[in-house]
Amino acid sequence: MYHWVNPFKSLCIRCFVRIKPIFPMFYEKVFCQIDESLSEGMYSQDQASRSNYPVNQLVGMELLNILLDLSDEQLFEAVDLDTRFRVALGISTLEAETPSDRTLYNFRKRLRIYMNQEEGGKVLKTLFDDLTQSFLEEAKVKTDMIRMDSTQISSKMRKMSRAELMVQAMGKVIQKMSPSEQKALPEVFASLTTDEGIRKYLRNLPSTQDKLEGISQMMKDLLDLLKETPISETPAYALLKRIFEDQTICVEEQMVVKEGKEISPNACQSTTDPDATYISKGKKSFHGYSANLSETAHPDNPVQMITSVDVQPNTHSDRMFFEETLPLLKEEQGMDTLIVDAGYGGQDSADTANESNVTLIETAIKGTVPKTSAEDFVVNEEGIEKCPMGHTPIQSRIRKDQLQALFSHTDCEGCDHGACPVKKVAKGMKVTFSMDKYQKDLRRAALKDKIYQALARLRSAIEGKISSLKRCGLGRLQVVGLFRVRMVVTYSAIVSNLKQLFRYKTGKIRKKPTESVVCAT
Repeated sequence: MYHWVNPFKSLCIRCFVRIKPIFPMFYEKVFCQIDESLSEGMYSQDQASRSNYPVNQLVGMELLNILLDLSDEQLFEAVDLDTRFRVALGISTLEAETPSDRTLYNFRKRLRIYMNQEEGGKVLKTLFDDLTQSFLEEAKVKTDMIRMDSTQISSKMRKMSRAELMVQAMGKVIQKMSPSEQKALPEVFASLTTDEGIRKYLRNLPSTQDKLEGISQMMKDLLDLLKETPISETPAYALLKRIFEDQTICVEEQMVVKEGKEISPNACQSTTDPDATYISKGKKSFHGYSANLSETAHPDNPVQMITSVDVQPNTHSDRMFFEETLPLLKEEQGMDTLIVDAGYGGQDSADTANESNVTLIETAIKGTVPKTSAEDFVVNEEGIEKCPMGHTPIQSRIRKDQLQALFSHTDCEGCDHGACPVKKVAKGMKVTFSMDKYQKDLRRAALKDKIYQALARLRSAIEGKISSLKRCGLGRLQVVGLFRVRMVVTYSAIVSNLKQLFRYKTGKIRKKPTESVVCAT
């Protein structure tokens, strides 16, 4: 007897009732809007070749998977037996054929390969942009004001010790070899031909400090043995070589195992996910990726939607995300105000925003607040023009990016401007500060403005959006590899925007705050 796995068993009744009416909207606003021409390069254009399964149905299945937080098994069961899923995917009859699991898995593989090619590199971004633009227009969402934040994303990889990482890398190469080739290897590699043998080898490793030296020597010997064989062309061999270079260094023609602190954050963290990197923030360490999201932030919007998604190894800094994303938001969304936290900020970011005619709102400035401030000085191209009290200097110049001015002793007598960076010298009262300090003090002074503060407070809402995405699957990804993580995060952003559109269409939007925010110009 056939047993149906209920795809909604992980959902509470309240959640299911809320999600249920979205299926017809999914068909109209998502399925019918997916441009299948985006994937033309993934398949043969020969008319005599076998036709591929409709791409909009495969992408639709991926999005439904995210929407309802289903496993692949639950998804296929639901598509086969639940008419609501068929409605959402444009399957008009119960007799119509539905895709097998292999069809979907092959599509993911084709998409990954296609995205690695120049012509297919932006297929996911184009899909997200097309759907999001239609959602924004439908909900009449303003995109001139945008907030941005990033978050750490961990793939489903097992954390490994250095010894385990190195041994597993050797095992992956040896297991790619034929039995006859394995027998030809030195006896020291015999236990690495099976997974159980690898586990036994690791259990029997000594706890001495020189164990890594022995393993690294084995890695070098194996690399040398296979250097001229067909195995050297495999991804497993390339991974072994990469890990060997990550973990060792040549000193005076001698191979030496690196100290832990000498290993690059970009070093391979796991044989199951070579794309993942390592980063430490505060007292926490993260292995995986960083996702950067931007979201509309105008207070007059009925709902707010995600406008851009980017996923990179987590060594990719917020500043790098800022430099890459700002021009796109300006060009594609017509953004004129961007709200960010201190991680994105800095004078370079402020200069970039200014060049793009974008008002940058920083919620904080990195670094401790200095005891002295140059914000009230009047500065021109020649140097300091006036002090905060309006006095003109006797001398003024700019030397090696330092603004220097000399005021008379009488100018400073009785002055109560306590934050002034002035020092008494024989010739008068000397003021010196760098241009970087002056610009940073100006940015710090802007934080005190009430309108600026009101705009800055709008940024925190994106943290709630990221938290919501993590509760709905991003906090426990079941995939590995940069491509698969990027795909899941992008699909999650599309689904989040669809939910916002659903709220708008059904009138389930939150009341706007009574206080209005004056937009920066």
